[in-house]
Amino acid sequence: MAEAVVLVRSLADVEKYVAEMKASGRSGAVYFLLASDATLADAAEIQKRLGQGGPGGYPFANPTLLLRKNQAESAVNHFVNQMTRDWVKSIDEEIRKVDAMMEEVKSKKAYVEPHGEMHTIAIHHGQAFSGISSGDTIHLGKDPIPFVPSGSFAPYSRPSPPKLPHPEDNIIPMFEELSFKAFQAFNLKALAAKRNVLLAMQNEFVSQSQTVLRETLNTPSLMGAGIGSGFGVGFHFVG
Repeated sequence: MAEAVVLVRSLADVEKYVAEMKASGRSGAVYFLLASDATLADAAEIQKRLGQGGPGGYPFANPTLLLRKNQAESAVNHFVNQMTRDWVKSIDEEIRKVDAMMEEVKSKKAYVEPHGEMHTIAIHHGQAFSGISSGDTIHLGKDPIPFVPSGSFAPYSRPSPPKLPHPEDNIIPMFEELSFKAFQAFNLKALAAKRNVLLAMQNEFVSQSQTVLRETLNTPSLMGAGIGSGFGVGFHFVG
């Protein structure tokens, strides 16, 4: 049988051809040649089984392509891992900033007016009732709210409201602090949302970067097929 050059893309291709050749009883020299679009992962598997011409082996015609593919695999792995480390570090710094902000918000105290308790209670009580004597009314339904002129043009006089107990009398002295705590809780909730988004971004990026790496290593491509400087891996990654 004449010499044969067989194009392969994986170790499985080599094993399949040899098995078929033995089963058919064919003889003759066989030279295996790695296809330029072999995946980086398959090239790495072949590289592990490449010897120095010992008995029992089959000639492999382009070992330098394996070297270039191997260097391409190393470059891709290094880039993805470095980019992931940099991104994780950057997000960690942002999370630490948010954590510091949350601690700052937690440490804040409500402002207390320097007037004395009774005066403050009186102010709060007056402010709580300040709108009652204005004559404002609330209207149900969806009909237009009537316009009623005030002052000397008012069609009728507005009676003053009776002196009624305020339903929230028991907490009026605490309005300032309770309002402060409500703002404080909102601030913490907003920062927690920001922290959760940063953490989710970090986890999602790590997951997606590993997916890209797996797909790149296992998808047929011409990475490493070049013969220029750096074994065809002269490309400089940005990221």
